[in-house]
Amino acid sequence: MFKPQPPRARVLHRRQVRQVDSPHEWDRPNPAWRRILSRIERVRIVMPRPLLSPEFTIPDLSSVVLPALPQVPGMIEDAEGLYLYWLTSRIYKGAGAVVEVGTWLGRSTLHLAAGLRDAGHDDALHCFDQFVWRRSHATKAALSLRRGEDFQPYFESNVRPVYPNLRVTKAPIRSLRWSGGPIEILFLDAPKSLPELSSVLAAFGPSLIPGVSVIVFQDYQHLPSFEVPLVLSCLGDNLEAQHVLECGSTASFTVRKPLRFDTAQPVHWNFNRWSREETAEAWRRILAPLPPRARARMAGGLALTLYARRERAAACQALREVGRGDELLATWQRFTTFPFYDRFRPLFRILGIRPRPGDRPPFAGLRWKIREARASLRPLRRRLGAWIRM
Repeated sequence: MFKPQPPRARVLHRRQVRQVDSPHEWDRPNPAWRRILSRIERVRIVMPRPLLSPEFTIPDLSSVVLPALPQVPGMIEDAEGLYLYWLTSRIYKGAGAVVEVGTWLGRSTLHLAAGLRDAGHDDALHCFDQFVWRRSHATKAALSLRRGEDFQPYFESNVRPVYPNLRVTKAPIRSLRWSGGPIEILFLDAPKSLPELSSVLAAFGPSLIPGVSVIVFQDYQHLPSFEVPLVLSCLGDNLEAQHVLECGSTASFTVRKPLRFDTAQPVHWNFNRWSREETAEAWRRILAPLPPRARARMAGGLALTLYARRERAAACQALREVGRGDELLATWQRFTTFPFYDRFRPLFRILGIRPRPGDRPPFAGLRWKIREARASLRPLRRRLGAWIRM
């Protein structure tokens, strides 16, 4: 029987694996490595993972006065904009660049830019986005753009009057590259999934400065983005919890150890391979450092994770055990839109939540079934294409 040598097993544990379109593909590893991966998984299960420490704090922004800024549509709350302005105007030291990934029309960018401008840093801001207009964007901003069109000119016209030396890069998340030197503040809005987060951390992580750099995750408390805290829970003591905002979904972390990753996520980041006990333990670590209101808001994360892994009975039981607190119900009620409601419909029903009038487009249920059918056929199409190219 083949027995891999310990040095090789350690290398494989750090081995970077390919990007995937759907995390469910990770349930089908290369058969040649199945036995080795299972041994590594057994070793990893008994290895303790530290809690995020110390606990998150709520920053005191009462003395911060926000300058007059253009009114731009966006996804951040007023408190989150104030926090970004405070970071760049009072906390930023000039030790590296300020990088934003996911700008949309520039609401968050304006607050970062105004803080840098007012602190005398006129050449520090770098922004990355695909700048591709989507159907959902039309519900938030009335621009004369069609699906797939470029909205970068609108973004720049919003931000450049405040920060003329803005540097803009148009690129999809999985093609991001960085060669601009050290980064002091990394603000992440676009990456919301495991593959996207791994691409961003691979591109920018090596340029973060331990003990100095701050990573701000705009969607850390965002219910549909439950993969964000799951991935961060794998980083252990590389990050230290810093701030969390109760009016919004933002959380920030100080970088304590170097973040050096290759072009894809390490094997152990794939939460679809975790046992149910490991998943529950990960969410315990995620919730522990949060203040009470934020903890209640994110309490359904375990149920969402299990349901996404098709462990539906366990997911429903986990949500029933959480209870129906006011904060949790108010959070879930905000997400009865397509396609999130359709994907997790049984969980919403456990909480007694129904979509409000206008939350879902016509034929939303049929559209979701078509989307699921296409997703199930995607691996087959890839295998067929590979067979044809042979």
